[in-house]
Amino acid sequence: MRRIESVWPGVERVDAAYEYKKSAFFFEGNQYWEVRRTIVMSGYPKPLSDFGFPSSVTKVDAAVHVSFKGRTLFFVRNKYWSYNERRGRMDGGYPRFIYKDLPGVGFRVDAAFQNRAYLYFTYGSRQVEYHYRRRRVIRTLLNNGWMDCD
Repeated sequence: MRRIESVWPGVERVDAAYEYKKSAFFFEGNQYWEVRRTIVMSGYPKPLSDFGFPSSVTKVDAAVHVSFKGRTLFFVRNKYWSYNERRGRMDGGYPRFIYKDLPGVGFRVDAAFQNRAYLYFTYGSRQVEYHYRRRRVIRTLLNNGWMDCD
């Protein structure tokens, strides 16, 4: 197994990551990097505040780009933010509580990804398959199930 730093110099750990168009964004602590292929873009790392987070946000727990909405969701403790990729700024009215807007997901999210119309949210050993447009959980899985682990 290779260390992430051997592929993307300067990126030592990753708390959260997502892809948008031809870039990957990696978050560690209170900063983030934009990477294209194996190249870290010039001027990085940048502070989370450049995304529009308040100074009280010192770490992003999870991020997922929802391609059919053009939004990226950022999860921090028990709340989440919505970032408008086209406009390059946070949507108004955020942060919001995860449990209120995403029923059945729970109070926190460790990791998230999209597969077609579904979002997958993980917290600890629990993973939920969530239909974003219908705003409901389709099923609950063990977090290791998709990796074919025992």
